[in-house]
Amino acid sequence: MDEPFSETKADLESERHRINDEIKNYPTPNPACDAQFNFLLEERARIAREIQELEAAEPDNRPVE
Repeated sequence: MDEPFSETKADLESERHRINDEIKNYPTPNPACDAQFNFLLEERARIAREIQELEAAEPDNRPVE
């Protein structure tokens, strides 16, 4: 894995873990109208998509032509 990809992926993984911890420790109840909780869920989904896109773009994962 190239260094820039490794660093970016590590940063995204770190942020995903931080958000997961915040969601896990979020005070109950967490109603659907809770904007902060919904924001955390959206951020977690966005970071997961970015990690998938990054992994797809890694030189080691590109199809051989």
